[in-house]
Formats: sequence, structure tokens, C-alpha cells
Amino acid sequence: MKLELKAYKCVFPKLFIDAYNSYMWQDDKQFELIYGLNQKEAVKKRCTNDEFESYFHLKSNINTRRFPERDLYSLPKSELLKELNTVQISHLTHSLGVEIGDTYTGDFYRNYSMYHGKHEVCENLVKLGLMDNWQKMDSEVYGVSKIGIEAIKTLLLTAKPQE
Repeated sequence: MKLELKAYKCVFPKLFIDAYNSYMWQDDKQFELIYGLNQKEAVKKRCTNDEFESYFHLKSNINTRRFPERDLYSLPKSELLKELNTVQISHLTHSLGVEIGDTYTGDFYRNYSMYHGKHEVCENLVKLGLMDNWQKMDSEVYGVSKIGIEAIKTLLLTAKPQE
């Protein structure tokens, strides 16, 4: 496995002084996880994405600690995907509702794509065993097969398996 993103525990003790104590780093409710290639990138990403507080206010109040147990990794790319072009891969990821590099949380919120007729790219993926198809009303519906799901997981980031 190749390490992709490092995890950091993040709190804002000056903003939330009531919650700040020596035990807060152990309490999951007291901190949030942020990810980045390094601490500086993770903090910048977190502070930039906040819609309620200014970047500089948050950056001056943030406190982080390294949390290696929750690092995210990429798995070795599946052999099944090496023969596919980017259009085919994008149909698989779109059907599952993910993008390359997203975090795999254990489930996908959807598994289908619907078209008004046969879709050439999806039909080729059905022949390869990476997708299944069925009809619903007047539409062709394509879903990623179990084999396809396992292949797509290798394009996503996942936590290191617990030993």
C-alpha cells in the first residue's frame, strides 16, 4: 500500500475553551479529522473550507496532532482496470457515485446509470464482466458488478486494515 494522505486530529481550543482539557485528544467528539500530504496542507485545506469563520482567524486558533492510525492509503491498481480507457473508468466511477481519489467508507450511495437506450461504453463493460444491465420501463439500467466494485475500490483511498 502506498500512503496518500496523513491524518491529523484538529481542535480549536481558543474558540471552544470550555471543551479544552487534557483528555480532549482521546474524546472523538472533541476533535475532527483532517487530511493532507503534510500538516501544513491539511490545516490550510480545513481553514479555507470553513464557511463561518475567516481563514486567518481559524489558522491562528487551530491545534493539531498527528493521528497515524487513521491515515488513508491507496491499494495497488487492479489488473482489470489497466486495460480500460478513461471513459470506461469514468462510467464505472459515475455509476457508483465516486471520483478517483475519494475516500472509501465501506459502502457506495448508489450503483446504477440509466440511459434511454443501449449505451456502447457500458455494453463493452458488461461484456468484460465489470457491469450488469437490466431494463426498467423504457430505459437501460447499468450497475457495477461485484468484480467491478472490487476493481474500483483500488482507485479510492482507504484506511489501513486493522491487524
